[in-house]
Amino acid sequence: EETIPIAIASGKDIKLATHEIVNKYIGKNVTICIADSGVDYLHPDLRDRIKALVSFRVFVNNHPFIWIRGVNKTIIYADDVYNLTDLEELWRFESTFVSLENVPYPWMDLNSHGTHCAGIIAGCGKLSHGKIMGIAPGVDLVVIKVFNYEGVASIDDILNMLEWLYNTGVDMFDIDVCSFSWGIEMSSDGMDPVSLAVSKLIKDKNVIVVVAAGNSYIFPY
Repeated sequence: EETIPIAIASGKDIKLATHEIVNKYIGKNVTICIADSGVDYLHPDLRDRIKALVSFRVFVNNHPFIWIRGVNKTIIYADDVYNLTDLEELWRFESTFVSLENVPYPWMDLNSHGTHCAGIIAGCGKLSHGKIMGIAPGVDLVVIKVFNYEGVASIDDILNMLEWLYNTGVDMFDIDVCSFSWGIEMSSDGMDPVSLAVSKLIKDKNVIVVVAAGNSYIFPY
């Protein structure tokens, strides 16, 4: 006998119902790192979840450009100090910085993929009045922008980002989980440089890493 999926039969969002029943599993006190195309940090569903923004598209003094919530002197550039604790102020700074320096946007997501991933993980449902929520709306997010507006990054970009996570980022922000929703259009036995770097991150830094199963539509990668 053919069965009807429970989500259709109930007429409601099973995930939302689960949140209502077991609200302790919302990810509170968990920090998730999303390495992607940045994030729309002004989005009502995400703005309160942002713990830090890290750019591997723009560097200052050979270091990733970083904004940290609630930290005084959070932006230091060209010997000027900016106390940008308000996200609207940060957006105005970022827009002006891009215009004056002729560089890519350090943190804002112009591709939307990173924002999409962040919403699945941590969207609080504010914009939809609680109807559309992420899986764990209580987590803190550290969002690393490593992909450009076309959704492309080089292997060197990825390896530099993973090295920074290993040496600095995981400990600096107490990262528990890393979400890598991207892939390379080639088969691998797990011995390629990116796979080995991720494995080392898991083993030595005790983080959970979630990766895309291919990420190239129907192609077998």
